[in-house]
Amino acid sequence: IPERLDDPKTGIPLVERALELGIRSIAVHKAIPFGPTRSSHYQTDDVDEVAAMFPEMNFEIVHGGFAFTEEAAFLLGRFPNVWVNLEVTNSLIINNPRRFAEVIGTFLYWGGADRLMFASGCSFVHPQPIIDALLKFEMPEDLMKGYGYPEFTQEIKHKILGENWCRLHGVDVPELKENLRTDIVGQQRAAQSGHAKPWSAIRGGYASD
Repeated sequence: IPERLDDPKTGIPLVERALELGIRSIAVHKAIPFGPTRSSHYQTDDVDEVAAMFPEMNFEIVHGGFAFTEEAAFLLGRFPNVWVNLEVTNSLIINNPRRFAEVIGTFLYWGGADRLMFASGCSFVHPQPIIDALLKFEMPEDLMKGYGYPEFTQEIKHKILGENWCRLHGVDVPELKENLRTDIVGQQRAAQSGHAKPWSAIRGGYASD
């Protein structure tokens, strides 16, 4: 049964206990309500409440922008401890790039460049085409002129693709890059002069040339 983070019997004690344990980031899934179910648990107003109550805790809205985009954007604009995880929302850049532009533009307009994070949702789609598309993506000129959306710069893209996540979790980026370069995957990548083809490591006959 879904529970709200602002529920005084369940949600608020959970946040309090997390803080006692030294946890400083809580991720909560918010997406489209499927089937004949209440939509209230998918909306973001419970995050609104606890973000104000617990400024020392970071709250990560997972699938942010796939639904309730403006509500999530208003949270980004008002609370420095609210973050948006773009899992699944990222895939819009492939099958609905205009909608992706509107979502990401809304988040950037409200000051979210430093608190947006890429996530693959790789159980549904392979992440590499999304990463490639995101690196090439440019904010449509009419949205910048008509809505005041900022340019989607390389700096913002790099933040979304990992730098923001590292900052949230206290990970040193240069050190992480060096570790990744020299681990087994990094060594394999260097040996084959680039990334493996999508799905090429899947067993059972699904990989293709």
